Amino acid sequence: MSRFEESPRKACSPVQEYAERAMSVRGVGQESRITGEDSPFCVVLGAQWGDEGKGKLVDILAQDVQLCARFNGGANAGHTLYVDGKKYAFHLLPCGMINRSCKNLIGNGVVVHIPTLMRELDDLKELDPRAIERVFISTRAHILFDSHQIIDGILEAEQGTNSIGTTKRGIGPCYSAKAIRNGLRFGDLLHFETFERRLRELIAWSQKRFGDPRERDTEAQTVLRKALREYNTRHAFDPE
Repeated sequence: MSRFEESPRKACSPVQEYAERAMSVRGVGQESRITGEDSPFCVVLGAQWGDEGKGKLVDILAQDVQLCARFNGGANAGHTLYVDGKKYAFHLLPCGMINRSCKNLIGNGVVVHIPTLMRELDDLKELDPRAIERVFISTRAHILFDSHQIIDGILEAEQGTNSIGTTKRGIGPCYSAKAIRNGLRFGDLLHFETFERRLRELIAWSQKRFGDPRERDTEAQTVLRKALREYNTRHAFDPE
């Protein structure tokens, strides 16, 4: 005999049983639901492959919060806002940037392409000249380099008809670098005396792994591999 059949009350699923127990502990009536509406936090998650409207929802919610945080992803998607007739396109910055009283956090799970981040901050100068003061970046967030974007293009072309349609923004290769522990994080910028050496090592590894021409390379792959081989130049590391 199952435990549900032994129970004097109506049989229910384990999830329903847990919810009822949780409500009884909190002193909530059986007719109520656990909604979290009295919580000081709100989490917005996408349950499919993107384009669920997360940015629009976060934008609405962020108008009345003190902190808006992004915890993962990169600049491969975005949310466009129109404020007083001006267009703002966010790919990395949290949508809370429009709220001048809201602080914004880029968490450790985000991969950050610094040029993209700086362009978005520059676009906000007219709205809020001190916008940069409201941005906080985790020291554990990984830095996405242009070399990651080149590798992304090489891998996508390699798939041929089986390509997944990546945006070629370098998101996958940067997360791969994070997983195999040869990537660089924002915290590494605090130790700049070793940062350049580690960056050169990362680029050299990338060139060795992806830079050499292959027999079956497409024209696009040939161009991208050449770009990767030439990436480690004086201009890349010591711009005038």
